[in-house]
Amino acid sequence: MLTKWILAGLAAAALSFAGLAFVQTQRAANLALENAALSRNAAVMAQAAKQDQRARQIAADQAARWAARSREFETAIQALTDGINDAEINADLRDRLNGLLNANEP
Repeated sequence: MLTKWILAGLAAAALSFAGLAFVQTQRAANLALENAALSRNAAVMAQAAKQDQRARQIAADQAARWAARSREFETAIQALTDGINDAEINADLRDRLNGLLNANEP
């Protein structure tokens, strides 16, 4: 009779350990899946960081090109207008323009 209870206890303990092993296996599998997802996320974030760095480099290069082009245009405009003085405006025209500009003043 006692052996029956011992065998039943051993069977219950074996089933408990089997259930615990099953739960631990499921946890390990879930953690492996989560780890894989986090690894993919880290890889995507690293790729995005590389793309951001490249985009910043392209924007800086483009800004430098536009600044150089602007300096070229400024130099060309200065060379074209150097030594050219504005012509005097006719006094009658100047008075009329001043009258139009000041017409709305009280």
